[in-house]
Formats: sequence, C-alpha cells, structure tokens
Amino acid sequence: MVIDIKEKGTREFYEELVNITSQYRSLIKKPDMKLRNQFRLLKLYIIICAVFLAALVLMGAFWGVDTMMIVGIVLMVIVIAFCWAFLKNMNLMVNRYLADQSTSILTLDENGVELDKGGSGTVRLAWENVAFVRAFDESVVFLAKDVMGFVIGINRGHKQEILGYLKDSGTSVTVLG
Repeated sequence: MVIDIKEKGTREFYEELVNITSQYRSLIKKPDMKLRNQFRLLKLYIIICAVFLAALVLMGAFWGVDTMMIVGIVLMVIVIAFCWAFLKNMNLMVNRYLADQSTSILTLDENGVELDKGGSGTVRLAWENVAFVRAFDESVVFLAKDVMGFVIGINRGHKQEILGYLKDSGTSVTVLG
C-alpha cells in the first residue's frame, strides 16, 4: 500500500513528533504512557528557575551574599541556560520540518514500512524492527525497537488506511491508540 502525502503538517503535528522523539526511550519501555508536552515543560522550568533566581538575588540584596547563595545563583543560571538551549533546539527542529516543502510517500508492504521524503532521504523499518504503531492526537507513528530511535510519523488523517492495511495483511505488529 502506498500513501502519497501532499499536505503539509501543522505546527502541532511537528511539535508532537519532536515530543515523541524526545521521549522515545520512555515510550519503548511504556508504550501506552501519556505523552508529555516537552515545550510547555521546558518553559515551566525556565519560569520556576527565573523566580528562584530573582528570589536569591533579592535575598542577597537585603541580607548579604554568602557562598551558598552564589552557588544557588550560578546553578539557576545554568539550569535556565540548558532549558532555553533545549527549547530553542526543539523549536528549530519544528521550524525545519515546517520549511521542508517536499512531499512524502509512505509505503507499507510485506517487508516493512518506508517513508520517502523526496530529496531529503528515505527511512525504512522492517516489520521485525517495529516495536509498535501508536496513534497520538496529531499523528500515527511507527517506533523502532532498536536504540537508533527511528520514528516514522504520519498525519493522523491516514490512521484508518494504516490500520486497515495492518489488519488485512496479517502483520503481527502491536497497534495502540
């Protein structure tokens, strides 16, 4: 079966794929776990650390600065910098996906699943290397069993086609969602 994907994914779709990729190892261990929004979580960490940083600076201004306070301030700055860097990287990934104008072709056959991204390359997973297929809010994904972390994602609008093929072909792949 071949699915020609001409429509461009939404920002929410690509954010979900980035979230899935960032939580890949956890999903392999617990396939039915709830997907966390890493974008929101990183923003929350930045806000919390900024509040603690401001509190430490104010306490230092009123009561004097000691060694532990300096260590706390440096630690908060480091945590904010790391969270900001991860958030920036995740947003860059989403923007790169959004800027890619090439169409995709998803092929399901007796050997496995393949996503051809035009000039960007091709990713293929043999059925024996597919850990499971799971439908999320915006996407349907094929996750690889191995530690390479390959995720083949497609818009959720194609869910029935994919599930129909998997059922009709008798492929022994776990389907969730």
